[in-house]
Amino acid sequence: MKVLIIGLGSIVKKHINALQEIDSEIEFIALRSSRKAIALENIKNIYDWGIIKKKSPDFIIISNPTSLHFNTLQKLKDYSIPLFIEKPLFSEVSEESDCLVKEISDKGIINYVACNLRFLHCIQKIRNITKKERINEVNVYCGSFLPDWRPGVDFRSTYSANKEMGGGERGLCPG
Repeated sequence: MKVLIIGLGSIVKKHINALQEIDSEIEFIALRSSRKAIALENIKNIYDWGIIKKKSPDFIIISNPTSLHFNTLQKLKDYSIPLFIEKPLFSEVSEESDCLVKEISDKGIINYVACNLRFLHCIQKIRNITKKERINEVNVYCGSFLPDWRPGVDFRSTYSANKEMGGGERGLCPG
């Protein structure tokens, strides 16, 4: 099996490890934006979108910054290769993004947007409790401490803290 990775950040490394536990023979290919990018063991780097079709990946993991997802999906939609997309799908919801989603759906491209929170015990419990109930309103606050997301990395330098790249609403956190 061949897996193409677009965006070789911290989250995709978890996906790579999980896939290797399932099948140690998986071939990983990473589309890199720079030839100066650090090479990782067992991952073949490519640098040109035109090579994707020749590599014949079985599926693609999109884990680049959210702000790049729309353009990435625009480039990949004609390949008709299954897609695993890291959340959130887009930085902004628009008529264009809705049309792109519809086009991918109409082409029958298998796709999945990751949302690992849905597997949490508390979320599953809420789902089971409310399965047969009529819900009129839900008010929820969910927060986390951004510096805890990537230990050993200055959170201010990550896309998660940068509004222009699809990160937090307020951009860089103070302090």
